[in-house]
Amino acid sequence: MKVLYLGGANEVGASSILLNLSGKNILLDCGIRQSKNRDKLPDFSKISLLGGIDAIVISHAHMDHIGSLPLISKEYPNAKIYMNKMTYDLTRVLLYDSLKIMNYNEMEIPIFNEDDVLNMLSRVVLIPYQKEVTILEDIYLTFYMAGHIVGASCCYLTSKEGTVFYTGDFSLTNTHTISGMSIPKLRPDVLISETTYGDRMHANREAEERRLVEKVNQIVSDGGKVLIPVFALGRSQEVLLILKKAIIKKQLKKVNIYVDGMVQNINTVIKDNPLYLKESLGKKILKEKEIFYDDNVIKVMDDKERENITSSTSPCIIVTSSGMLVGGRSEYYASKLVENEKNAIILTGYQDEESNGRILLDLMEEEIDKRKLKLNGNIYSVKCDIDLVGLSAHADKQEIMNLIDMLKPKSVILGHGEESVISSFASLITSEINTSVYVPNIGDILSFTIRNPRKQITKSLDFLYSKDGEIEDFYQFVKEHYSNRLFTKEDLSYIYYGREVSEEEVMQLTTKLIDSIFFTQDKFRYFLFRISDELDIMKENSKEITVQELEELLITKIKDYPYKKISFYKGEKRIVVTFDFPRVIDEEFNKICKEFYNETEYYVEKNDNINNLACETVIKEEIGRENIQKISYLPLEDCFKVKVYVLPNEEAIKNIKDRIGYDMNAVLVSKVTLENRKTSSDASSKMEQNEALNYIDYYFNEKAHKPYKKSIKNGAIVLSFITYEIGIKYISCLEELKKIIGYNVELNRNANISMIFDEVNALLGKYNLNKIKNPSYLPDENKVSVKIENADEKEIELLKKEFYENVGLEIKIII
Repeated sequence: MKVLYLGGANEVGASSILLNLSGKNILLDCGIRQSKNRDKLPDFSKISLLGGIDAIVISHAHMDHIGSLPLISKEYPNAKIYMNKMTYDLTRVLLYDSLKIMNYNEMEIPIFNEDDVLNMLSRVVLIPYQKEVTILEDIYLTFYMAGHIVGASCCYLTSKEGTVFYTGDFSLTNTHTISGMSIPKLRPDVLISETTYGDRMHANREAEERRLVEKVNQIVSDGGKVLIPVFALGRSQEVLLILKKAIIKKQLKKVNIYVDGMVQNINTVIKDNPLYLKESLGKKILKEKEIFYDDNVIKVMDDKERENITSSTSPCIIVTSSGMLVGGRSEYYASKLVENEKNAIILTGYQDEESNGRILLDLMEEEIDKRKLKLNGNIYSVKCDIDLVGLSAHADKQEIMNLIDMLKPKSVILGHGEESVISSFASLITSEINTSVYVPNIGDILSFTIRNPRKQITKSLDFLYSKDGEIEDFYQFVKEHYSNRLFTKEDLSYIYYGREVSEEEVMQLTTKLIDSIFFTQDKFRYFLFRISDELDIMKENSKEITVQELEELLITKIKDYPYKKISFYKGEKRIVVTFDFPRVIDEEFNKICKEFYNETEYYVEKNDNINNLACETVIKEEIGRENIQKISYLPLEDCFKVKVYVLPNEEAIKNIKDRIGYDMNAVLVSKVTLENRKTSSDASSKMEQNEALNYIDYYFNEKAHKPYKKSIKNGAIVLSFITYEIGIKYISCLEELKKIIGYNVELNRNANISMIFDEVNALLGKYNLNKIKNPSYLPDENKVSVKIENADEKEIELLKKEFYENVGLEIKIII
């Protein structure tokens, strides 16, 4: 057995490895380098000296693994090319895009033409995950799901000379689109592994996603634009799903997300291959639901639209290729946004040493007036915010160690990483794992003599159903003959029909399996199926939709409505949605409720109770706080009564009705009488009781705080403020009032907990913060506590400050 690196040794790019097994040459990937300043191609000159190529195996569709495939396939047209269906569809799209770019760039000589791509595609043999296929005499290939991106495969080759496990690019971490790699129970003789991040541990994925959302929310809330350069395949889909989820959960304010470049084409291909996605996404696609786009996520179609996006003053998010800020639409958008300090560029993955993305990250350490970046041939001052969020789709140091430790290969070959990273990781493996470690350079030939190749387990499908029957009947057959064994969809199709079947027939049966309760997809390898447990089938037959599922579905439908709370009454099959102003919710909401009932048999209704505090806030905004003596809601008259010093105009009254859905009756109060009373000669005499109470309203009208209640107790007037802490701010005012109205004026020492909680909720709404639990009053600490979802620190500090000013107490925010 021989291994020769043609590219991808001590570098990230141009992955291409020539493997000689049993006298046959197999090429593992054939990519390109995407750096502008280096030779694009692997060193293919060695291939002819070693006898050519007998077969080509492709791990996944990133350009550093497929970019030179048409060129090498043209040179060796008899070599079959092996990949899975998802990788085939992605390869077709990406290579046509590469061809378009090469033809557009006058300074670049194309390395292949359209005929080369078509001819190459005609030589592809599609094989699914975990199905062993003979590719050459006595040489067998099996693909295992690699994580990393959709369709990514680890390649396992067996022969009489021994076995090889080639990781390609892999990750053990679950993402929004796919699950991480599940390490197969194999014992290869030789492991060829990527080492992109062999020198570090990744940050917690969920924490990084939260940081991305918080950063984006901060920028767009301040009126800026956010550019997120992404790899069109893999990272772009992750970012879109993260942002969409954040908007639905109200962790991110509603803002346009523009999708540009190759990302659009890749999204289309992914939707055409639902069975390579996570089960939840795949099911949505099979039910003809959109997973990437909605009212907020918008495709950019032309240059005019791009110009409108960059010239507009509206905040937005732009998700576009390329991920390293080299070429693609991202370089164009960066040139338009980089000089504005309100904007931000957020990078999300590996940046090549010579890429614009790496240069931009290095500028983070520079003083802002010294930051310069060359984009599309022009020099720009970098004034925008710069950040890096760790959403890598590659395994980190510990994950690679885990893979090596579980597979226990006799020899390990390390590549696909920067030289210093591979060197340090090789030393780590040598010190911790009993295996021989090799770090070749390009052109080095490694030879292995496997004296006792490890025996491989083979599987057989001896019992065939051989008919087009009901899935329940098929379930009974599989249960009787195969028990709880795992199958690929191709295995089950072969058993079901009793013969080799077409891709279309496989898809038809797989859709039936997914929709049935009798077969279950493996949680981590969703291309594998097993029969469902009898208990699970019984539960599923009687299963009701969960509250979590109901909430997720309902939020998706009513996300455009400003709801405050959703309450579930499962025993009654009823859901109540609370709004500040229920009367202004349009008729379309009722249609949504009917549609929701048809889907779930749960009634959805509005809570008709208004939020008085929110209504008062609107009234004060429209007619001026300084013009209001008192606001009251009159339930019998079904309107708000407002005592004012100047009657509001008709437009203000109409605006109030439009915003809160209630009429407002304004009652004029004379300032003159009260003002005269203050200066009259008999001011020291005791006022009539109602006159005194009215005068207190007048007196506090222009103060920052007002008593919400006035009562007579033991001949004194007792004023109740929201808290005693607010009331004592006006001790000197009480002495002045006493002299004017002739009554003792005292303070109620008790706090109004209900009003305090209303203030908390109003401020949470003002700063777009979502509470997880209702607020609590902590009497021992004389504080208020509320638990919220993750939020911007700046908004939390503003809320704390305003709450203290309004209530006189501290608020404890728990995240």
